[in-house]
Amino acid sequence: MDTADTFKIKMILGLFTVDKGKIKVYLTKKQGDPYKGHWKLPSKAHSYLATFSSTIQSLLEKPFGLEEVYTEDFQTFEDKEIHLEDKVVHVSSIAVVDNVRAKNTQNNTEECNWFDVTQLPKLAYNHAEIIETMVSYLRKRLRDTDMIYILFPNAFTLPELQSFCEQLEGKKYDRRNFRKKVFALNALVDTGSMSDGVTGRPAKLYMFKKNIEEIKLF
Repeated sequence: MDTADTFKIKMILGLFTVDKGKIKVYLTKKQGDPYKGHWKLPSKAHSYLATFSSTIQSLLEKPFGLEEVYTEDFQTFEDKEIHLEDKVVHVSSIAVVDNVRAKNTQNNTEECNWFDVTQLPKLAYNHAEIIETMVSYLRKRLRDTDMIYILFPNAFTLPELQSFCEQLEGKKYDRRNFRKKVFALNALVDTGSMSDGVTGRPAKLYMFKKNIEEIKLF
């Protein structure tokens, strides 16, 4: 078969969280050429003996120690790098974790970090395009009640929740109007605790009530 007709499949993982109201993506730093020193999404060559889901699961479990993570199959992207002998097709998936699990993410094999999706470093390959497409989808998907429970299973402050909503909506809310709207939902429980106040004044910590069918933050 002519090499021009061959292609390789690489699984790409978009791992996202919300930290202090900001949507963040997990990236690893390339140690070799091409794009040495640039950042990229976690990826793994796909074996034809494995399923797509098992390859993505191995990406989550082995380097990061993450199990039972919410994932969704996403889009397919073609790598247009002209220096590649074979075409590379990126089959992508999106995974979402809460910020507590995100902070405990382990990776002893690569330099890695969480980045605000609005302040990304230099990216390798076509990963800027992939992340942009993923974030555009997530801005809609993260409004759903099931995703809100995934992202906020633990205590949070109202400023953090407001920052999250503002990033999804792309606009600023008046603080008092936002608080009034959120409390009118009758979806919050006051934990009786306060935030540590490291980055500002201590604030009350809340949690979402369990088993609410719909949380209309927007």
